[in-house]
Amino acid sequence: MKSELVFTHSAFLIAVCLLLGLGYAWLFYSPKDHLNRKQRLILGGIRAFFVALIAFLLLKPLLRNIAVESLRPRVVIGIDNSASLQSWAKQNWANEKEKVAATLEKLNLDNYDVEIRDLNGQRIAHLDSVRFDARQTDFNRFFKKIQNENEGLNLKKVLLLSDGVLNTGLSPLSAGYPFEVSTLGLGDSTHYKDLALKGLTANKLAYLGNRFPLQVEFTAHLCKNQQALVLVKSGGEVLDKKTVRIEKDDDFFTVAFELPADKPGKKRFTVEVSPLSGEKNVMNNRREIIIETIDGKQKVLLLAANPHPDVKAIRSILQKNQQFDVQVKVLGIDENAEIAKEPFDLLILHQLPNKNQAKNTLLSSLLAKQKPTLFVLGSQSAVSLFNGMQQVLSITGQNNQLDQVKATTNEAFLRFPKPIGLAEVLKSLSPIFVPFGNYHSLPNSDILLYQQVGNVPTDRPLLILNTNIERKTAVFAAEGLWKWRLEEYENTGGQTVLDEFLLKALELIAVKRSEDKLRVYPTQDVIDVDQHMVLQTEAYDDLFERIEPVDVKLQLSGNGQRKEFEYTATLNNSTFELARLDAGDYSFEAEAEILGKPQKAIGRFIVQDQNIEMENTEADFNFLRTLSQESGGHFYSTGHEEQWAKDLNANPAKSKLVSTEDLREIINLKWLLPLILLLAGLEWGIRKYLGLY
Repeated sequence: MKSELVFTHSAFLIAVCLLLGLGYAWLFYSPKDHLNRKQRLILGGIRAFFVALIAFLLLKPLLRNIAVESLRPRVVIGIDNSASLQSWAKQNWANEKEKVAATLEKLNLDNYDVEIRDLNGQRIAHLDSVRFDARQTDFNRFFKKIQNENEGLNLKKVLLLSDGVLNTGLSPLSAGYPFEVSTLGLGDSTHYKDLALKGLTANKLAYLGNRFPLQVEFTAHLCKNQQALVLVKSGGEVLDKKTVRIEKDDDFFTVAFELPADKPGKKRFTVEVSPLSGEKNVMNNRREIIIETIDGKQKVLLLAANPHPDVKAIRSILQKNQQFDVQVKVLGIDENAEIAKEPFDLLILHQLPNKNQAKNTLLSSLLAKQKPTLFVLGSQSAVSLFNGMQQVLSITGQNNQLDQVKATTNEAFLRFPKPIGLAEVLKSLSPIFVPFGNYHSLPNSDILLYQQVGNVPTDRPLLILNTNIERKTAVFAAEGLWKWRLEEYENTGGQTVLDEFLLKALELIAVKRSEDKLRVYPTQDVIDVDQHMVLQTEAYDDLFERIEPVDVKLQLSGNGQRKEFEYTATLNNSTFELARLDAGDYSFEAEAEILGKPQKAIGRFIVQDQNIEMENTEADFNFLRTLSQESGGHFYSTGHEEQWAKDLNANPAKSKLVSTEDLREIINLKWLLPLILLLAGLEWGIRKYLGLY
């Protein structure tokens, strides 16, 4: 270690400190009759050094220590402990670990620091402790971890023992690590006959009573001129099956199924490709998918004053969303008593209230249910009665008068994205009829479409809604929607843009708000067995504002077991984690007391055992060769482990000199205070001994 003083002031001040000490000693110990010359020199010297030292410290000098350390090159041996090597390891690992141990003995450990790690980056003390049970392989994470943990050290070389099967994370081929990577190929690279499921595609939600599509993707390797049987099962029952003829040695297939959504709730479907004779890996022939069937269709009552082509147009738009179950009723054709009994979640009133007062007697009972409502106006609408039935739009003017308008979009409306090309479609449509008068949008309403008279845009609403009131309401103030749909089809060849826009507006007022004061729900409906299930907890008061803290009792049921938990949820910590769950279907019930009243929440989730390591167990030595070549290393096959040690011993890496500098103020040195006290005490003791005071 090398040490030196660093001054923050001019070195001339050091001489001033010395002169100050000498001057102070001379003034204090000038010739006196009762002290001889020797005594004056001793006491004066102590006083001079004492004063000069204190003055020197006031200059805040610094002490710089420079240490140089030699770091030996470091070698990391990484062992791929993933489950894709499980079958190979049962027969070969006992012999292989002896070869690795012998290789380490031949390595010149005087030149290297060696450590062994698994793919998670954890240190391995003994090769006997390696268990090939990791459920995924992420080489990039392994290299990044050892790079970060050895930052500033002399990591030079890495030897990776692996089968080269990568199934998660980024590829390490283009990462550019600051060390040399050599690889030792483990596993079986022989090509075998194999059918492998690669993907299942389906909507996560299906509606009760409907059929939903399931798309199955699988590959066939070395199975030419054979037939693959694809089965879809649920609860052990085969729901459907299809046979596929394989024409090539390497082929890819997509098989489509349509399955019934016959029961509400989350349902597990198993897809299997029946193994062929001679197929070695059958673990990748099976996959599972979870589909939730909900009885969530919203019943829509479309009530019209009279038969009208707009009624059919509205029904056609609603039927594009499978969530809507539409019932069409016409006053005068359907009995009022039957209409009043019809259950609904969304009410659409076409030209109601109507000028024929006798036909408006049913409306008050329907509107009293406070369900979301869409008013569609037209030539037969009773505008004055309409104004008193909703809190969205007010129209004042003479009855029996109509105006012809086109539509323009409100660019400030951003509550849902507008379909691409909406403005162009609206521009190409001909005018339709609206009641003539002065239009006033009521507070908190959102305008989606404005009226345009000729080529003049106006601020009069054409489509307007309000979701901030007790009965969410929308108003389409026009008659002639059927004509617009026909014109869009004629102009574009489809009826998508306008329908999508109107459907989104209806969905916006139809969406149901949860009234539950306690909400406990899983952040993921399906997890793997090695993941944690996270439950999110929220508590609300009567104004539906979040409150905290809340003490929750949770009962978890699944796999024939029942467990109970207790936890406290706050705004900053509103999650609860469940770990080490076996594969299966689970349900839970949460209880909490909110504002003095008991509240409950229920839910379900599924834990599945889908080991991606078993999808491919064929070793990829070409990947390992490429990885080694790009980093300047070498690829070694089993049986040549000692060659790696020979290469390292023949070309030893150089040690790394690391210089560290420590800069601190001298006044912080611990021994200075005792020295100052010693000098002061020594001078006082001598003076006391000589009888000066």
